[in-house]
Amino acid sequence: MRALTADLHEKRWIPRHQMIVPIHCQLARNDESGSGWVRDFSSIGASVISNLSLAAGDELTLTLPKDGRPEMIIAATVRWNQGQLLGVEFKHTPRH
Repeated sequence: MRALTADLHEKRWIPRHQMIVPIHCQLARNDESGSGWVRDFSSIGASVISNLSLAAGDELTLTLPKDGRPEMIIAATVRWNQGQLLGVEFKHTPRH
């Protein structure tokens, strides 16, 4: 797994922002849901630790707190996983 991690960091062209304290989040896929922690993020994705069993290609929603309440819901796709650590890519919707 070390090679995968090194390759991902070398190919990253969007800067990631490390969290001093991870942000608690909820993840949902179909009828399954679980909790998680956002470790770092960028404008196009994040790395998340989750107890929900997900694989590359799975689509999910990531719910983040806003002002202490779960208000920010983001659609995402799992791009890679290493056990409970997931790399997710946000789905951006076009602005009108």
